[in-house]
Amino acid sequence: MANKVRRRQQRRQARQARRSTEFRAAHRWARSSARKVRLIADQVRGLPINDALEQLQFSNRRAAKLLDKVVRSALANAEYQIGEQGLEMDVDDLVLAEVQVDEGLTIKRWMTRARGMAYPILKRTCHIEVTLRPPPKPAPATAEAAPAAEPAGA
Repeated sequence: MANKVRRRQQRRQARQARRSTEFRAAHRWARSSARKVRLIADQVRGLPINDALEQLQFSNRRAAKLLDKVVRSALANAEYQIGEQGLEMDVDDLVLAEVQVDEGLTIKRWMTRARGMAYPILKRTCHIEVTLRPPPKPAPATAEAAPAAEPAGA
């Protein structure tokens, strides 16, 4: 029983440590299809926050405006949490680590057509989730260079 409690506490501490450097925002039920938003999400995923905002600002697509709002919300969450927790981190250094776009509910409507027929209109929605993280720390360079492989004929 004690082991279970200890493991649960360790998992909770690990989750809290991860959360302290991870900032999220979400827009549920966004009125655009997931396919259209994913086109924009793929362009900005992994970019530094300033580059991503610039890319979204100058995009002509409507989905870019939706994604821009979510990214700005995550940035505001980051500023607040950094100030609240007293973290020594610069907001401008954050990276758009994850951008997840899932399908939401499809609203179904009907449009009347000729000869008493009706055609379906599918109004698609999506859920947009954004995660900001500090950039990964570069691995320390080793002082020794890898020895060059000898030619096979020697």
